[in-house]
Amino acid sequence: MCGIVAAFSNKKNFTQSLLIEMMKKIEHRGYDEKGYFLDNGVAMAHNRLSIVGNKGQQPVFNPQKDIFAVVNGEFYGYEKIRGKLQQQGYQFRTETDSEIIVPLYEKLGLSEEFFETLNGEFACVIYDKKNHKVIAIRDRFGINPLYYYENEGNIYFASEQKAFLAVNKMEWSEEALNSVLTMQYHSSKITLLKNVKQVQAGSVLEIDLRTMEMKESRYWDMNYQPNEKMTFEEASENLRESLTAAVKDRISVDRPKAVTLSGGIDSSIIWGLANQVSSDPLEAFTISFENGGNYDEYDVAKEMCDMYGGKFNPVLVKEADMLECIENATYHSEEVSINSHLSAKYLLFKEMKKAGIRVSLSGEGSDELLLGYPHFKLDLDNSSANIEKNAYLSGLQTPDKESLSTALIQKELGFVPKFLEAKYSMGLKLQNEVLNSEYVSSMYDPIKDILSPLSLPKMDNVYTSSYLWSKICLGNYILVGLGDKMEMASTIEGRVPFLDKRVYEAAKNMPTHFKMSKDSIEKYILKETFKKDITPKIYQKQKHPFVAPPLLGWSGHSGQDTVINRLMDILNSQSMQNHMFFDNNKMKEMIEKLVKSNDLALQAKYDPIIMLILTLHYFENNFIR
Repeated sequence: MCGIVAAFSNKKNFTQSLLIEMMKKIEHRGYDEKGYFLDNGVAMAHNRLSIVGNKGQQPVFNPQKDIFAVVNGEFYGYEKIRGKLQQQGYQFRTETDSEIIVPLYEKLGLSEEFFETLNGEFACVIYDKKNHKVIAIRDRFGINPLYYYENEGNIYFASEQKAFLAVNKMEWSEEALNSVLTMQYHSSKITLLKNVKQVQAGSVLEIDLRTMEMKESRYWDMNYQPNEKMTFEEASENLRESLTAAVKDRISVDRPKAVTLSGGIDSSIIWGLANQVSSDPLEAFTISFENGGNYDEYDVAKEMCDMYGGKFNPVLVKEADMLECIENATYHSEEVSINSHLSAKYLLFKEMKKAGIRVSLSGEGSDELLLGYPHFKLDLDNSSANIEKNAYLSGLQTPDKESLSTALIQKELGFVPKFLEAKYSMGLKLQNEVLNSEYVSSMYDPIKDILSPLSLPKMDNVYTSSYLWSKICLGNYILVGLGDKMEMASTIEGRVPFLDKRVYEAAKNMPTHFKMSKDSIEKYILKETFKKDITPKIYQKQKHPFVAPPLLGWSGHSGQDTVINRLMDILNSQSMQNHMFFDNNKMKEMIEKLVKSNDLALQAKYDPIIMLILTLHYFENNFIR
């Protein structure tokens, strides 16, 4: 991936010094090449991480120099597209995949064919000088981030929000904060920073430079409509064929590459297929939690790695290291988190960088396409009989006993997705244990804010739940905050084969019982299709989301004391006195209760709250003050 920034105005010109300052904030996204472009009321710049082609400075532009673009990401199958354009007489200036965006736009405009041609992880900004337009586009699932900031009639774009700190001081977005403190996430349109918004996944944002008016439209969206006439054999064949092609496209690059291998089926299948289609030796990197108990999947991952003989690189993560890097991880993530897996991912990619890795493949996206999460089981049959009994997941992914009211969700959707019920139960704990009464009195149910930017199609309840999870949790956090930005903090390009458009097409019309079998085996078709490509342990293993051990109770009293001391230092700091939303007395009482308790299950339940306190504090320190 790379880093892009741009600025547009109909009343002022921008300086190169501003571009340089914005680029410095995100220079970790690419050190190989830098490029700048300035015109009347237009500024564009690019930090390049060289993956495809050695010559690829951006912005890219057409021979007439009236269409310019900066691109972050990869377009798969670009060789065929490039060859066809060359046959039609187009002369390319660089060796990269990125440059195809200019002649494609010039030839097809924003047509259905234009968007259908693009397959990959990408975000781009196009300046159409002749038509006085700016076009910003983001890939279908939102794998690559793209933000814009409106200030004094000017519009700024960047791959990461921290670039806007070079433009102005930032404030909390009241809408996003209300949402996060209710359900731990915000809508797909906004961010935690006031006036900083996202170009939404599968969307195009157009700006008329004469009036600075903006129009956003969706060029693609998820829509799951099961076809009961489809046979299992047909569905299985389509899934294997499409995923194998997606992995082959993403592994076929002349740069050091690896797979982030957990003990789960998704990354294990990616590891297996990557070894089958790659002619180069591959490496696997696995997080191993010191004294992590059931959270540590070292043994299962190593056995899976050994099945193909690749180099196994366990990354030992200690509790003290996790705590120490939470602030840096939060700064890079630009989100808040309910689990210290954020720190674990940050440390993982640091080690991968030391090993010289430039490209990383992961298994994200499978659970959304193929109904892999525990809460989808509950959406289907409302029975917890087949749900893993895990105190930590209660209130995190599955509902807890008590919750904020979900009546408005019921009214808006006709049912309550179980993951939202879980999030609202965590919201109740936050109101009771963390937030001051004045702030609580100003809060409201954010569900309308969440739904308003979406074009929710009519689907079965479980797919409505999957759609919302994909927009809120996958798009905002898993792919970007936990994925792209943790990877790019170490200048590594992440690639996500399960979210290739061909894999989605193979999955979208499968009968539901192919995905969640009638005896509640999640991702049933995935397990059966790739049974021979994975170890028996992986095949038999029940779904367990990637979470780090709770900070409290992880390594006994010494570790607990370290966490408590860190929390108390924060609570006693000047910045936390008379805070906008925190209640110091409540939080100190909560901590005292946890210190006195030897109940590990209780401590685990409060770990998401502790992580929210830490990451909200560090976010505020780095972006608001």
